[in-house]
Amino acid sequence: MDLDRIDVVSWLDQILDQDPATYEDAYWGPRPAAAIAVPHLLARLPAVDDGYSRGKLLELLGESGDSTVGPTLRAELQHPLEEVRQWAQLALDALDRGIAWQPSEGA
Repeated sequence: MDLDRIDVVSWLDQILDQDPATYEDAYWGPRPAAAIAVPHLLARLPAVDDGYSRGKLLELLGESGDSTVGPTLRAELQHPLEEVRQWAQLALDALDRGIAWQPSEGA
């Protein structure tokens, strides 16, 4: 599968879906390339109010390997919701440790 051709908007809609199975399928399934997804993740972040969904985006940003997301993740450490602050710290840890963007199984 050509990961550069995955519809990033559709994938993000699935990531942000409140149905856990839909989210898990998108998270563990084929992903767009991180370089393509990161701008979309950053664009969606300001519009996401609930801590659960915001945490999903932060997790993915941390796994992206893109050091330019560091300032965004650090800013989230000041978010009013503790859940978001926790996800921001986990995302920064993942970025620092170089935890890779999850490939799809069998890729």
